[in-house]
Amino acid sequence: MRSTALLLLTLCCSTIVGMTQSKRTSADENAMTAGDLQEICIGSNAESKASCRFYLLGIKQGISIGIGIADGKTQGGRPCIPENLSAAAIELTVKMKMGQDLMVFPDDHKLDASGLVGAILVSTFPCLVTVTNSRQGPFSPANTAKTDLPGKGPCTNVPQRYKKLEQRLAWFYGCMHEEPPTTTAIKAAIAAMPPEKQKAFLVQDLITQEALLGVATYALPIQVFPDN
Repeated sequence: MRSTALLLLTLCCSTIVGMTQSKRTSADENAMTAGDLQEICIGSNAESKASCRFYLLGIKQGISIGIGIADGKTQGGRPCIPENLSAAAIELTVKMKMGQDLMVFPDDHKLDASGLVGAILVSTFPCLVTVTNSRQGPFSPANTAKTDLPGKGPCTNVPQRYKKLEQRLAWFYGCMHEEPPTTTAIKAAIAAMPPEKQKAFLVQDLITQEALLGVATYALPIQVFPDN
């Protein structure tokens, strides 16, 4: 079943995960240099002025979020965004998650935008952080070695006794201490796709739709699909 899921993701979800037909966009995209920023900020047109303003505002709000996370003022700890994840993939993930949240919780439209994005990143890319104990020294969560496949991320070693997709999804959400998406959110995400991609999803049952969307947006690992 995992090979079938990979085929569906390749054929139907390439635009969701920010991939081209030939290869995935490199995550090592060049960061903006000071010279690049200066060139934008001294531009006289409205687009340059807006880009400069929003870039600086993003840095300011990013610092505020980072301080809040470091001080333990956010739920869920800090995010661990994969190094090989492209900016395009992060953008699409945040846009999809934000759309799902605002559809289900309309009052969240009034929330601070940077706070909402920070919460999305924390919930989508959670860390299993090594904790330091002053008496016992560094230690990791007890279940890390059992639930993680080397290099695959947290909660990827799904027990083989779980053969059905719904069982594997339930195990993953329990392992990550996360709530699964609502039916409304899943339907909304599919409705936002181009018609040709919707067709590929609509022939699947709801559980498979949930899993495919999760893997496409990096909210779920491919390991949630059974090997066969």
